[in-house]
Amino acid sequence: MTVTLENDAGSDSIDVRLLVVDSPSPPKNLTVSDITPDSCVLDWEAPEDDGGSHITNYIVEKCHLRSPTDDVWEKVSSFVRGTNYVVTGLAENERYKFRVRAENQYGVSEPVELKEPIVARYQFKVPGQPEPPTVYDMDSTWAEIEWEPPSDGGSKILGYILQYREPSSSKWISASSQPIDGTRFRVQNLKDKGEYEFRVIAKNKAGLSKPSLPSGKVQLKPKFGPPGPPTQIAAESIGRNHVTLTWVPPIDDGGSKITGYVVESREFGIQTWRVVSDYNVQQPEFTVPNLTEFHDYEFRITAVNKHGKGPPSLPSSPIKIHDLGGSRPQIVVKPADTASPYNRRAVFTCEAVGRPTPTARWLRNGREIPEGARYRTEVQNEVFKLIIKEVWDIDSGEYTCEVSNSYGSDSATATLTVQAPPVIEKGVANAVYADGELVRLKIYFSGTGPFNYLLTLNKEEVPVDHPNIHFVDFDNHVLITIPSIHSSEAGRYELTISNESGEANTGFWLNVTGLPSAPQGPLQFSDVNKSQLVLGWKPPVVSCASQMN
Repeated sequence: MTVTLENDAGSDSIDVRLLVVDSPSPPKNLTVSDITPDSCVLDWEAPEDDGGSHITNYIVEKCHLRSPTDDVWEKVSSFVRGTNYVVTGLAENERYKFRVRAENQYGVSEPVELKEPIVARYQFKVPGQPEPPTVYDMDSTWAEIEWEPPSDGGSKILGYILQYREPSSSKWISASSQPIDGTRFRVQNLKDKGEYEFRVIAKNKAGLSKPSLPSGKVQLKPKFGPPGPPTQIAAESIGRNHVTLTWVPPIDDGGSKITGYVVESREFGIQTWRVVSDYNVQQPEFTVPNLTEFHDYEFRITAVNKHGKGPPSLPSSPIKIHDLGGSRPQIVVKPADTASPYNRRAVFTCEAVGRPTPTARWLRNGREIPEGARYRTEVQNEVFKLIIKEVWDIDSGEYTCEVSNSYGSDSATATLTVQAPPVIEKGVANAVYADGELVRLKIYFSGTGPFNYLLTLNKEEVPVDHPNIHFVDFDNHVLITIPSIHSSEAGRYELTISNESGEANTGFWLNVTGLPSAPQGPLQFSDVNKSQLVLGWKPPVVSCASQMN
């Protein structure tokens, strides 16, 4: 600027440089990152206007939002030289907001404030709930447990906590003082042949997952030991003073080959058992001699391996020693596996022969079925039937027909599958495709087959031999493929999946974009004069995009 002085004698002037100074404008673009339960990182940009003086420092402030009306600001630091700052000392899971001011030698700026408050915690979640663990290996005082890793919640899993308890206790005990790195761990120093349940918890930086559901009850047993008991003792043939017995070897051989069997007998009503095999019986068959005619006997079998004798079998049914030429029952027509819808009737049929005529009992999952409102049995000419008048979902399982007479028994098992109605688990969303594009859509469902499928386009059934729409069904999903979609395949699709128990539906729209078809004629002329005319026509059948309602 110019300063001029004047008087009667004249004037003089000089140029003067004027510098206006002030406090700076606010900093810009305040952001937050690396939020943890006790800290966060603030970043910002320098002010656009430094007020004519170098920025000497920044002032960082925080407001602890204990309630929605809190607005008390406290200084975190007044001497921040750069444009970022690590705020520490936050309280976990508490809400905070932050602001920053710039300062020069002439004053302090207005603040720039963080747009949204933060919560002081990790910005990822705890891991998902693991599946129940399983027993990989065991001995009488330890068990080796394994499990599948769950979803990590967005942060690497740091380890696992394996816990165990006795079924009679509510207290869970940690198997290790430190988190376990892998997904398998051997739990030592358990009670000899004790019974335990196990569960696992995953850990990441955000914390601990929900505990898994407990494993099934685990009965510890020696890795190698005596075999289990034989089963199904039967009289193959009976004479005047002898009987030939057969049996089924133990399911559990104790981890070692069975080397023989010990056969014992007692007269029915007597408590004392007597060994009747005077040598090592190596096959599951033995003829017991020197029996008294017309007396009833019970028999039991004990299996042996190199670790010793196992527990004896359950006693056989009483067997009368007499020469009648009888025979143990034999099932000649086994019950068949059956699938039944809800609330329908199911029938199992079993046919057996034997002398005398055998009797039968029916078991579900190993337990005898009492007759009642829904269960009924029929017997006619050695044909045994179990009739379930109205099938419920709890009826799924294994059904066993067990026939017996004084010479022994036989059994056969079939499975009843209750047909669950279909449920759409995951459909597809409405979509837009370019003309000629490949379309592949998967629709996931659950239920029990067999299923019927109906696919419609704009309420018209899509035939299985459609030239451009292909439909394939799998166990848990259907695949719809359109190799090259055009406007003729655009519109509303509906899929119905059904079985005898019910049906499920889902629908979606497919839209097609592309060039329009040609306008429709004929061309019409009007208002014709020497230099112009008016043309008219109809719009194309297909516009640039088929419409989706």
